[in-house]
Amino acid sequence: MVNHHLPQQLVELGFIAIRQGMNQQAQQIFKAMRQRHPQQLAPVLGLALLKLNENQPATALEVLQGFSTTTEHDMLQAYRALCLIQLGHNNEAEQLLNTLVNSAEPTVAPFAQSLLKEITHD
Repeated sequence: MVNHHLPQQLVELGFIAIRQGMNQQAQQIFKAMRQRHPQQLAPVLGLALLKLNENQPATALEVLQGFSTTTEHDMLQAYRALCLIQLGHNNEAEQLLNTLVNSAEPTVAPFAQSLLKEITHD
């Protein structure tokens, strides 16, 4: 019997590992998931978040730029904006976020709005 929820559970476990400071374990989970499911965005976001937590925003941005998706494009761009903020490229991030505040993806618009507040101090 195949457990179709297993990939999602593994991704969630990877994000929990990041929150717990278990970076090596998180990296192993996300790399394995990315290899097994190369078209899924979640492992890519996990790897990028891991690099952001390790204060490596340039590497996180490279991870994101090496991936393309048609279904979750706005979320990918929101994480790209987060990387740009950590790199100190607030103007570029603000332009990108201004386009994302009207995203059709349900979690992107609030995420973009909160990032915009962070850099514009409104």
